[in-house]
Amino acid sequence: MSGVLLTFLFILQFVSFFLIALLFTRLSNAKDIEKQHEEFMKEMDDAVSAYLFEIKDENNRLIEELAITNETKHLIKKEEKTPIDEIPFSPRSTVSKSAVAKLYQQASPVKETVESKNELTPQNQVLALSNAGKSIEEIAKQLGKGKTEIELMLKFHHE
Repeated sequence: MSGVLLTFLFILQFVSFFLIALLFTRLSNAKDIEKQHEEFMKEMDDAVSAYLFEIKDENNRLIEELAITNETKHLIKKEEKTPIDEIPFSPRSTVSKSAVAKLYQQASPVKETVESKNELTPQNQVLALSNAGKSIEEIAKQLGKGKTEIELMLKFHHE
């Protein structure tokens, strides 16, 4: 009887050692994950701080450009009737609203020609013929397009 009891105690002791070893490995895995998390947080902090420095530099550059723009506004107001070709083009320069409005008014005939070209698009022709009461087959024959293409144009327009 005591032999069975000793065997049972040895088995329980081995099971307890196995469970302790298992818990130790899980604890070490949790510590490794925590270290990785801390490293990730440091990398994120570095990335955010680098991003903030870039934004700060860009804001400083914008402030400098705005100061330059304020100086150029006074020059543009003095030269109110400047043709389009004589305005220096810089991708980051700004022009006063009044100068842009005057240039827009000078360029309005170009807009009319663009609108007249838009009226000649195939979709506009299909819509005009459809509103005139022509069937899909007639429209397709007149424009030299397929029936399904005409149907799709009409469906997309109605949606």
